[in-house]
Amino acid sequence: MNQELKQIYNYCALNKLSINTVKTNYMLVSSSRCHPKINITGIEQKDYIKYLGVYIDKHLNWQPQIQHVNNKIAKNLGILSKLRYYIDLNILKQIYYALIYPYLSYGILAWGCASKTRLDCLRIKHNKCLRTIFFVHPRESAAPYFKLLTILKLDSIYKLKICCFIHRMRNETDNIPDIFLDILTPASRIHNHNTRFVSNLNYFRPRVSTNLGKTSFKFSAPKIWETVPPCLKCLPYHKFKKEWKSCLLTNQT
Repeated sequence: MNQELKQIYNYCALNKLSINTVKTNYMLVSSSRCHPKINITGIEQKDYIKYLGVYIDKHLNWQPQIQHVNNKIAKNLGILSKLRYYIDLNILKQIYYALIYPYLSYGILAWGCASKTRLDCLRIKHNKCLRTIFFVHPRESAAPYFKLLTILKLDSIYKLKICCFIHRMRNETDNIPDIFLDILTPASRIHNHNTRFVSNLNYFRPRVSTNLGKTSFKFSAPKIWETVPPCLKCLPYHKFKKEWKSCLLTNQT
């Protein structure tokens, strides 16, 4: 690594470019059971880094990102709780989509696969938002109020974003980076026979034996896509998004 960094430094020097080492860090990605070591001179090692607004940690368990989202929602929940005395329900819903929803949805394709226990804090905070809007007791179920305001729960937001991404990947290849086009394998490439599974435009799911494997994008995304009614999969994107969201709202418990 030091040799590679030396070559980068020489390249920058020859082209009259400068590297700000104060703003440059490195991170070693590994499982929690492994502790790799490497000595890189002049650059600080970090346990997590912020990239395009998403915190990526060295174990890829997304704890820093989830904590960041939780803190932002807690802060904006305070604003929501003060405004609810002075404005009507429709305006409160707009404020929810301005102050709460963006944090829950941004980058969720990456961190939405985190374990249930890690995501529970966001589910609790999300429920609290709906109870706050409706002046509901903390122990009362928030489920009816999600349907009343046609707001998706956290798990449904994840399913919506996953399926919208797959739909665009299938039908808008010109607008999707090439690196994503082969991330999922259509079932038609695996099975020679035109089975119901293949005709429903499903994707191949790799065999996994660990919990980490079950939460991976290559396994969870095809599984979620299979739950989409086949009649929706060929719709234009905006109509698909609307109809799929409606299905998720109907099936929320």
